[in-house]
Amino acid sequence: MIVELLIAVLFAVSFLTFGLSVEAIKYCVFSFLIIGLIVGLLLAQSPRVAKQWEKAVVLRLGRYVGIRGPGLFWIVPLIDTVQPLLQNSPPVLSIRVA
Repeated sequence: MIVELLIAVLFAVSFLTFGLSVEAIKYCVFSFLIIGLIVGLLLAQSPRVAKQWEKAVVLRLGRYVGIRGPGLFWIVPLIDTVQPLLQNSPPVLSIRVA
């Protein structure tokens, strides 16, 4: 729904500004490339991975959302933050052999 509306607005602005010409098509293609680049960069920041012995505390605009992990989890870029991971690993015992 939003994508179709955005496409319609871009076409309307380009054709009202440049008319039905090559410049209008160039404007539309350039706009789609820039929007695609921005969306791609935001989606690339979404996945996070917590190791098998870790859990992550997720905050949305500073408020507690939940604990995620271990494994792959997704966040909303620029809105969610991941606080330092909680360590659930068992303590390592050093044993000397004489």
